[in-house]
Amino acid sequence: LDVREGSVIDSVVDLKLQLWGAGVPVNTWKTTSSDGGADGFVYDAAHGVGAAGDWILDPSVAGAWESGRRLASWMLTENEENGGSVVRSVGLPADRSSP
Repeated sequence: LDVREGSVIDSVVDLKLQLWGAGVPVNTWKTTSSDGGADGFVYDAAHGVGAAGDWILDPSVAGAWESGRRLASWMLTENEENGGSVVRSVGLPADRSSP
């Protein structure tokens, strides 16, 4: 990620969030961080792709927003701590947790 500190927040404008009534998940994918809390997102370092949404944290608009916020925050922190790359997977089964 080639992102200057503070540059993303200046570009993001949240105009509208809408819950699709028939699309409320009846369950969520449970991920657990090393401190025992919920990660709220999935990131696969081997493929460089992350996923966020209401289906992974809490089946609500707030859950979707928080999940995306957590993923973005984690990626920015991870990128900064690892010299410009995200090298660690999160929320995957143990056999898929490292690239």
